[in-house]
Amino acid sequence: MKINEEVKELLIFQAIFMAIVQSICEFLPISSSAHLILVAYFFHFDKIFIDGQTFDIALHLGSLIAIIICFKKEFKEIIISFFLMIFARINCYRKIYYDKKHVKLAFLIIIGTIPLAIVGFFFKNYAETIFKNPILIATVIIIFGYFLYFFDKKAEKFEKKIKKQETIIDISFKNAIIIGFFQVFSIVPGVSRSGITITAARILKINREISTKFSFLLAVPTICGALILEINNFSTVLSDKSQIFYFLLGIFCSIIFSYVVINFFLKYLRTHSFKVFFVYRLILGIIILFAYFIK
Repeated sequence: MKINEEVKELLIFQAIFMAIVQSICEFLPISSSAHLILVAYFFHFDKIFIDGQTFDIALHLGSLIAIIICFKKEFKEIIISFFLMIFARINCYRKIYYDKKHVKLAFLIIIGTIPLAIVGFFFKNYAETIFKNPILIATVIIIFGYFLYFFDKKAEKFEKKIKKQETIIDISFKNAIIIGFFQVFSIVPGVSRSGITITAARILKINREISTKFSFLLAVPTICGALILEINNFSTVLSDKSQIFYFLLGIFCSIIFSYVVINFFLKYLRTHSFKVFFVYRLILGIIILFAYFIK
């Protein structure tokens, strides 16, 4: 497909702008899918790209790369320890040393991903179709934003009474599966995958920073699954040379901005709560409703 010269600058702007939106919203608990849908809806970006959904997934590829870069040490240990463990089991040679803590973390991530993998495989496209209504998205943004703020405050009060040192390895398998079931709600635009997983972790009284790190680690298999499901659409895009540049530009910008957001968010949570994100979601929800009814 040939792209008219008059819209090339708009396409470049769209690729960069959508990458910024996705990068910020993927990791902050404010829902990337809702923002991407709303931007496309109100700015009519969905009428420019051949396949807006595929472009959204391409942006998630940039976020995936950024997560791996930010947590490269953890992922290196997880992968090495996991495969050494498998090798030791297969060969019945238990003298091979592997880090059991990182093997446990690998299983925590796998267990926490299973519920969404099953539900997402069968219902994701259906959910994103029926839940694209701006009124519903606005309502969900506000309600789940409040849940995050409310349960975070409750967990904070609990932490003041009982001070304990914990790491991400201390998350139990039971808690991982519970967080995984909560993550299923993220197929609904406006919920926020990071927001709902952090909310679930805070309900379980898991440390705020650890809750966020675990949420980020859960994003890796989730995004990988979405990429696999879209692989046929990617083949179509790659066959259209006029689109390749804009997809690569979006992915590159997504990597840069996602990396910045991840590091900022983790530092921010060391001294701040989620109150500002609830306030943002409340204001955003009201603005969406207002804009929808006057459009």
